[in-house]
Amino acid sequence: MTIQQKQDRVVFVYGSLMAGQENHQLLSGARFLGAAMSRPLYTLFHAGAWPAATEGGTTSIQGELYRISSPQCIILDRFEGHPTLFRRRQIVLEDERQADAWLLESPPDVSWPIIDSGTWAAESPPTPDAKRT
Repeated sequence: MTIQQKQDRVVFVYGSLMAGQENHQLLSGARFLGAAMSRPLYTLFHAGAWPAATEGGTTSIQGELYRISSPQCIILDRFEGHPTLFRRRQIVLEDERQADAWLLESPPDVSWPIIDSGTWAAESPPTPDAKRT
């Protein structure tokens, strides 16, 4: 393992950074490691133009894994508003591996619907009857 590989991070993205989404270009040069699912330990909210995940819950979140460099991590931290809006934390994946993901730092807005499926897509917001309980 090279020194650079030791400094790299594996990140789990589940929203606008995913392939085909509007902010995926921020992962330019990152190594795609594949699709992944989190363990069912989270809650995923539809916050309008983006999703927001929180710790606690029973949802497995669908996302993608990437290996990123330290400079890319700094860029993504700024993009995600780390550490005030979203905080980068280690999450547990379905296969017991761990990866960094950006989770919502403050309580979610009460108007945000929960995405029980664990899958977010900007072009398909949840139906109006998918209200938070």
